[in-house]
Amino acid sequence: MAVSLTQLRAFHAVARHHGFTAGARALHISQPAVTAQVKALEAEHGVELFVRRPRAVDLTPIGKSLFAVAEKLFACEDDAARLLDEAAALRGGGLRVGADNPYQLMPLLAALRTRLPAVTVEVSLGNSRAVAEELARYAIDVALLASPAVAPELHTLTFSRDPVVLVVGAAHPLAARRRVALSTLDRAPMIRREEGSRTQEEFDRACGKAGVRPRFPVQVSGREGLREAIASGLGIGVISRAELGADPRLYPIRIEGVDISLEEVVACVKSRREAPLIRAFLEIAAEAARPTAGRTWKPGSRAG
Repeated sequence: MAVSLTQLRAFHAVARHHGFTAGARALHISQPAVTAQVKALEAEHGVELFVRRPRAVDLTPIGKSLFAVAEKLFACEDDAARLLDEAAALRGGGLRVGADNPYQLMPLLAALRTRLPAVTVEVSLGNSRAVAEELARYAIDVALLASPAVAPELHTLTFSRDPVVLVVGAAHPLAARRRVALSTLDRAPMIRREEGSRTQEEFDRACGKAGVRPRFPVQVSGREGLREAIASGLGIGVISRAELGADPRLYPIRIEGVDISLEEVVACVKSRREAPLIRAFLEIAAEAARPTAGRTWKPGSRAG
């Protein structure tokens, strides 16, 4: 016997929202109509799907089994609607992009706009942890961020690997140095980034292994805050070389004797990697990727 999708949808709404009134509200129809659909489903198949109590309903064992099937069915319906919506997006949809730095992201967005000029782009910037959290809760569609911990639900493309360098202002005693040993930083006053900065985490890990203990009298949130603090002479900071940008106030210094680098990846939720706009962004990132080496940089060169 065929199952009425209208009846099944009414049953699914009541089960998901834990009541006939709430289910009717979710479907934007009257409560008596939902009640009638569920009763008809039960009667036609000779089953009891709910135990009805004065102020609540509970699924029976067969009701629980049917709800699991209905969840899969209507999830497929949602996927179909999303697929069609995303196909139309190439003719003018929007893409939400998160990134932990703007310097590597903006050329990718420029290439995307050239390829798909009708697409609108919304950019969200934050540290790596914040961007990863946005991606996990579907607040953004795709992200450029420092390589996160292995997450089986994410598809990642290695985009670049760049050294982490010390950065000082023009008046700092180290400004004339091209490279310094990590041990030089023991007890040196430095500027700490906020929790969630992968650059700071990698630097801290290297210091811990080497037994180096810098002092951090100043902590700032965000890369721009760090740049301004360094330029103002508040101490030494650490920044990925690719994220340094062009700022004549900042002097990068190679850290000698230890490899501290940051891998940037482009990531999306695996189940969405074939969505047209996400796929287009991934293709552009793959074309621009430079995963095995950072940009050419001689130790004595300055920002930019």
